[in-house]
Parts: sequence; C-alpha cells; structure tokens
Amino acid sequence: MVGRVSLPRRHGRLGEAALPRPLRYHLAGPRSEPVPTIMHVRDLYIYPLKSCAGGRLDAAQLDRFGLVGDRRWMLVDRAGRFLSQRELPRMALLRVTAYFGALAVSAPDRSTLTVSVPAAQAPRVPVTVWRDRCEALDAGDEAARWMCAFVERECRLVYAPDDFLRPVDRAHVSGRELMGVNSRL
Repeated sequence: MVGRVSLPRRHGRLGEAALPRPLRYHLAGPRSEPVPTIMHVRDLYIYPLKSCAGGRLDAAQLDRFGLVGDRRWMLVDRAGRFLSQRELPRMALLRVTAYFGALAVSAPDRSTLTVSVPAAQAPRVPVTVWRDRCEALDAGDEAARWMCAFVERECRLVYAPDDFLRPVDRAHVSGRELMGVNSRL
C-alpha cells in the first residue's frame, strides 16, 4: 500500500468509480463512497539547467521527460560527471531561461550567453548523472568557455537529446509502481 488518504466530506459525494484508479485503491476509512479532494497548483517552476536557478511558469506542457524544458541542460566535468551547486556554489547565481530551441544564461557582471539546442549530429559525450551513464550532446566551445569562466572550473555544457534515456533506479520504486509505469509506455 502506498499510503492512506483521508478525503474531506465538504466537497460532496462522488462514486468510487469516478476516482482515478490509484486513488480508489488507497482510500482510508470505512466510507463506501469516498469524496475526492480538489488540488490546486499554486506555483510551477522549471529548472532548464540542472542545479541552477529556476523559472516560474504560468502554464506548462508535458513531454516524455516531464515538464517541457525542465533539466534538459547540465554542466559536466572533464570526466562527464554532472556538476551541481554542492561543488560549485556559484551555479546558484546563474539565471536561466529556456526558449524554443535555445537557452539564455545570465550571471552577475557577465554578458548573457545564448546557446542553441545542439543539432542531432552534434558530438555525443558520455555523461554520468549520479550512478547512471547516458549520452548527451555537447553545446560547443563558446558555451564551455563562458561557463568555465563563471564557475571557475573546467566544464562543458551539454543537452539531453530527445533519445536521452536514464533508467529508473529500482531501489527507489516498488515492483507494482514499475509495472504501472511500464504499462503506460
């Protein structure tokens, strides 16, 4: 069982069949006709460049990765390992905006870097995100120079292409959850 959900009665009554399947099977209490809670999203953010400042959205679209444009870009070190604010606190100062087909990065006392999404034939580089090995597209030398100068460390800017695949770590999901995800693919 994933957890127990208590639903307030003030929203009226609704037959169990109208509830999303996962909610139907994880309801608490003796009610024969559970009542759903209405949820509201107050703020929605994406982080186009992994581990950098995010941007607030008024609306969003989804693709196979989740929110369109979220964490498709990242900085990697010489060995291809992703870099984060844990090692490079200056990354917190980077302000990032993703546009259709491009990324704009600004930082204090620097001109704005605008870089296009690399073409599908751009050099692929092996990258490591935590323990996962994947391939990403290199964004080029100009972007690398700009990033290196700001974070004060050798690095490359890379982009997760449309065929990017990062396997789910089975240690973090149950077999039932994995079967549910697989059935929707």
